[in-house]
Amino acid sequence: AEEGDATWTKVLVHPAQQVPAGNYDFVMSLQATVSSTNNSVVYRVVGDVTMEEVELHIDRERPTIREAYFFNMSWDGGPFALDIEMARSGTSFSANCDFAEFSVKRRS
Repeated sequence: AEEGDATWTKVLVHPAQQVPAGNYDFVMSLQATVSSTNNSVVYRVVGDVTMEEVELHIDRERPTIREAYFFNMSWDGGPFALDIEMARSGTSFSANCDFAEFSVKRRS
């Protein structure tokens, strides 16, 4: 999928799995490394949960950035699928996703 100049790469695919109805805590985390600092990457979530693009700026000191995102949600039950996609905001550098994780935990 391309939007403007960005080429999106799937960095995590969470295949559809049956999730019972209930209230859940969702946690996503992502770590990216870029070849030259003072650049940005963007990531987004697609699937049964969608999230606006989030831009992560990598400053001059270190080429790695981590981001974690927490939210809670009521789910009606049924198959739940989610992908995380990442893109570079620019073409003069390379970016690598070191890891992307997603977990869902039922709230008591």
